[in-house]
Amino acid sequence: MAYGHVGNSAAVFPMQRLGNEVWPVYTVNFSNHTEYPTWRGPVMTPQQVADVLDGMSFT
Repeated sequence: MAYGHVGNSAAVFPMQRLGNEVWPVYTVNFSNHTEYPTWRGPVMTPQQVADVLDGMSFT
């Protein structure tokens, strides 16, 4: 089971409610919050994040 709201999950909804179009860019994909005893998942490299942002570019 996955649950909780941190990072993009906590920021996207309020920004949408204010009328903004929001495109979250994920930098990690963890199974759960890192405060729990165990968690797993990858961290994206800066180059991977840059590639995602480049892909979202309209220029």
